[in-house]
This record gives sequence, structure tokens and C-alpha cells, in this order.
Amino acid sequence: TVNHSMAWLQPRPWLAGVLAAVFAPVTYLAGERLGAVTVVEPLRLGMISAGWGIVFYLVFGRLAARLAAPASGAVGAETGLGKNNVALSGERSAMSNTQ
Repeated sequence: TVNHSMAWLQPRPWLAGVLAAVFAPVTYLAGERLGAVTVVEPLRLGMISAGWGIVFYLVFGRLAARLAAPASGAVGAETGLGKNNVALSGERSAMSNTQ
């Protein structure tokens, strides 16, 4: 879901946090109207709002940092091997020969 329907939020973690903080209490209030949840103290909705806002900000912030990072951790970067342990030069790796 994060990579598809919420992809437009990936470069904007602050907006993801704000939207989560605004709409989390709305969903709890809708759940209360449907009888799925009981909101005992409305003040707790503020805590729920802050919690979801922080979680979304951290998740999307981490995702944005991961997407912006250089591809130095690519498959085979340290070993010289590509996908499935095949040597990048086209030769078979020593690891493949021993199996």
C-alpha cells in the first residue's frame, strides 16, 4: 500500500504525519458511530492523533531516506557477483563451481 496508493506521500513525510494526525481521530469517531469502538475520553483522541502522526512521519521519513540513498548496497557490490551468484564479467563464480 505504501509503495502504490501512498506513493505520492513518499517524498513528503511531514505531510504523511499531518494527514495521519488529522484523519486518525476521524476514523475512530466513525468506528464509534458504527458501534465498533467506544471513545471514553475525547482527550485520548489527541493521544491517538499524535501517535499515528509520529508513526507515519517516521515510516515515511525512513522510506524517503532509503529511496534517496545511493545504490551502494546493490546486489553483488562487495563480492563482484550479480544476481544468483553469477560473476558480473560473465564467468561462473568459484562458489557456483563448488556446488
